[in-house]
Amino acid sequence: MLNTLANHGFLPHNGRHITQDVVTKALKDAVNIAEDIAVAAFQPGLKTNPDPNANFIDLDMLNLHNAIEHDGSLSRRDEFFDPNNHFDGPTFDQFLSYFGPSQNIDVSQWANARARHVQEMSRVNPSFNVANATVPLMLGESALMLAVYGRPDKPIAKRSYLEYFFSWTPNDTPIAFSAILQISGDLVAHSPPDVPLTFAAPDSQ
Repeated sequence: MLNTLANHGFLPHNGRHITQDVVTKALKDAVNIAEDIAVAAFQPGLKTNPDPNANFIDLDMLNLHNAIEHDGSLSRRDEFFDPNNHFDGPTFDQFLSYFGPSQNIDVSQWANARARHVQEMSRVNPSFNVANATVPLMLGESALMLAVYGRPDKPIAKRSYLEYFFSWTPNDTPIAFSAILQISGDLVAHSPPDVPLTFAAPDSQ
């Protein structure tokens, strides 16, 4: 999302020297995301800056594996296959394929698709790893997409927004951290019981 905001001028085009205040304003102006989410997202990202005293990030710092970037992305290839962390159409299309013909995606459908997609990626990546610490981040990403492309109080995402972004407009209700926590919990509750939330690489088992 931050790369998209930079491309559209809500963040610096060069992706450099981005502070928490800049991120907070960009997320509010572009997507109507509340400050508490911006802070919760920025602070882990700040740890990717090699300068421990820095108060800013560069977007390319977020490519550090298992900091913000992780295996099992809905729209990017795993680092094992592509360390550049760029959007990958076939990966995103694979995720969308689990929705079948559905045009309005609810929490139950999303939970199933997310789990099946991650499981399939684990089968082809010999170093695939999703630790306990990564699970809240992955669920939060999905919850945010449901809130952004649906509503925080009615998380049903329009497939057309996911695929084309055409006619999408921000919610009139700010998306707060409490809503993301609620949707994340609902995603866990609706996840298929035969797919684990965590995965360990074979050489770590």
